[in-house]
Amino acid sequence: MPVKVDIKKVLVCDAVDESCVALLKENGVQVDYKLKLPENELCKEVQNYDALIVRSDTKVTEKVLNAGAGKLKAVGRAGAGVDNINVDAATKNNVVVLNAPGGNSISACELTCLLIASLARPVCPAAESMKRGAWDRKLYAGSELYGKTLAVLGLGRIGREVGTRLGEFGMKVVGYDPITTAAQAKEAGIQKMELDEIWPLADYITVHTPLMPSTRNLVGTETLAKCKKGVKIINVARGGIVDEKALYEALESGQCGGAALDVFTEEPPKSEFLLNLIKHPKVVATPHLGASTKEAQIRVAVEIAEQFIALSGTSTTYKDYNGVINRNGTLHIVMLGLDSAGKTTVLYRLKFDQYLNTVPTIGFNCEKVRGVGKAKGVSFLVWDVGGQEKLRPLWRSYTRCTDGIVFVVDSVDTERIEEAKMELMRTAKCPENIGVPVLVLANKQDLPGALDPKEIEKLLGLHELATFAAPVLTNNCTGASSSSSSSQLSQAAAAAAAAQQAASSSGGNSSSTVPLKLFHVQSSCAVTGEGLNEGLEVLYEMITRKRKLSKNSKKKR
Repeated sequence: MPVKVDIKKVLVCDAVDESCVALLKENGVQVDYKLKLPENELCKEVQNYDALIVRSDTKVTEKVLNAGAGKLKAVGRAGAGVDNINVDAATKNNVVVLNAPGGNSISACELTCLLIASLARPVCPAAESMKRGAWDRKLYAGSELYGKTLAVLGLGRIGREVGTRLGEFGMKVVGYDPITTAAQAKEAGIQKMELDEIWPLADYITVHTPLMPSTRNLVGTETLAKCKKGVKIINVARGGIVDEKALYEALESGQCGGAALDVFTEEPPKSEFLLNLIKHPKVVATPHLGASTKEAQIRVAVEIAEQFIALSGTSTTYKDYNGVINRNGTLHIVMLGLDSAGKTTVLYRLKFDQYLNTVPTIGFNCEKVRGVGKAKGVSFLVWDVGGQEKLRPLWRSYTRCTDGIVFVVDSVDTERIEEAKMELMRTAKCPENIGVPVLVLANKQDLPGALDPKEIEKLLGLHELATFAAPVLTNNCTGASSSSSSSQLSQAAAAAAAAQQAASSSGGNSSSTVPLKLFHVQSSCAVTGEGLNEGLEVLYEMITRKRKLSKNSKKKR
C-alpha cells in the first residue's frame, strides 16, 4: 500500500454530494469547488491543491498530472470506474489514485435487474403507446423470467447481487469468474461454469467485469454465434465488453433477441453507428444510469472522503483505504517449470513487450514487469531459476518471501506432465509456500495436440492447492512460521479437508470453512505473448484476495 500522505487542500472538480465536503471539513481539510474546468485551466489550478475529487465528467489527463507534479498527491474518483484518470501518468508522478468501489453496487445491481425485466416484458414501448392513445395488448406480449437461464459474467459485488435477486425470480443462474470458487458462487445461488459451457445455455447474459484486454469484446461475433438463438444481452458495466458492431449484426440476424445497454464505447454516443444501435427496436438504452440514485451518490461521496482521511492518517476512525487503484508497490513472483516448458521465453516476452530493464542477479533471470488492468500501478519482480540442483538452497531461500508462483507447463509435451506435477508440488507444498497463489501458464496453446487448460488443471492436481490454502486463511494466519514441520503440514491438510466437507454438508454458508481458490490455469503462448498479461492480472487478484481474507481473519481473532 502507499505511504500516508498529507492532504490539507482538495479541489472538487465535479458535482458530488455535500456529505463528502462536510466530512472532509470536519477533519480539517480545506475544500474548494471549481466545476467543469477546461484542461488548460485545470492544469493551472492543480498546482495549488494536494488532491482532486472527480466523478466521470472531468478528465484527469497526463497533461494535468504532469502540471501538478510535486504538489498533487492524490486523485479520488467518487465512483468505481477510473477510465477518466490516466493511472499510468499518476503512478509516474507519485500520485495516488483512489475510488469508491462499493458505493454504487446496489444501484447498479437494481438497474441490471430492471433492464433484464424490460427485455422480458416490453413495458417502456407499451407505456409510450398508451400515451399516444393506442391500445394493443398483442403487440406488447412478453415472456416470463421464471425458468429461464441467466448467465452472469463476473462474480464480484454486483454480479453476485444480481444472481441472488434474479434467482428469487425463479431463474436458473449460472456464472463465470476466473477467481471466484464454485463454493463462493454457490453462496450467492449461482452455479459456476466455464464460458464455453455458458454460451449455448443462457437465455440472458449480463456482464459485470472491468474493461481490460481479456474482457474487451468478450461478447463478440464468435461468442454470439455460440449462443442460443434469441439470447438477450445486458451491459451495465463498461462500454467495450460487448462488441457493439457484432451485437448490431446479431440483432439484425435474429441471433440476438434483444439488448439492454447502459454503457457505450463513446459517451455520450455521437457516431452514426452507435445512434443506429440505440434506435434499434430490440434495444433498451439508458444514459449510464448505473450509479444514478440518491443513495449511491451519498455512499460514493462519503466513501471517497473516508478514503482521503484514511490516506492522510489524521483520524483513528477511518483506517482502511481499500479503494487504492495504483499501489506503487512491487510483488515478488517466482517462476518455475521444466526446462523445456518455455520459462525464459515467457520472461523475455514480458520484458520486450514493456521495454523494461533486466534486474542484475547471480544465478537468476529476473525481470521487472508492470501490471495491467486491475494490476495497474503494481510491478511484478519475476525471478526464474533453472533446474540445477546447486541453486536449490538459494531458490528455497527466496521463496520464503514470495507473493506468488508462476508455473509454466508445456501443453504439448504430455509425456512429462507427471514430472511437471512433481516439480510444481515440490515448491507449492513446501511449508514456506502454503497458501501462496499459483498461476499456471499452459504454454504452446497455438500448437496442434495441446492439452486443454482444464485437463492440465486436473493432471497437475491443482485441486490439492485449494485444500492446502484453507488452513492458512482460516486457522493459521498468525501462528505458522516458515519452518513448519511435515507433520504440521499434514494436520493442516486434514483440517482443511474436514472444513471443506463440513461446508459442503451445511450448504457452504460458513465463510470460514470455504477455501479460497489460489490457483488458475491460463491458456497462453509465450512466443506471441498471448495470455501472459491476462494471467498476471488473475495472479494479482488472487494475491489481493488472499491478503484481504487473511487481514479479516486476524481482525476476528
